[in-house]
Amino acid sequence: MQVRDRGSKEQFAPSVGANTLVTKFALSLGLIVRPLPGDAVAICPPMTVTEAEIDVIFDRLEEALGQAAKQLSV
Repeated sequence: MQVRDRGSKEQFAPSVGANTLVTKFALSLGLIVRPLPGDAVAICPPMTVTEAEIDVIFDRLEEALGQAAKQLSV
């Protein structure tokens, strides 16, 4: 989980656009996610998703979160 402050688990302000940044990085990795209000993103895999595909989804999401964290200086 990427938050502004890990100790208090304070989220990023919506004006920071953390969710949009994660969405951009995810898309560059071939993963489609959508930004939600606040600093959340949604993943919507198909009902036919396999366990291997779920692993790929979360590997790519983890990478996108890491890239966003670097840019946000977390």
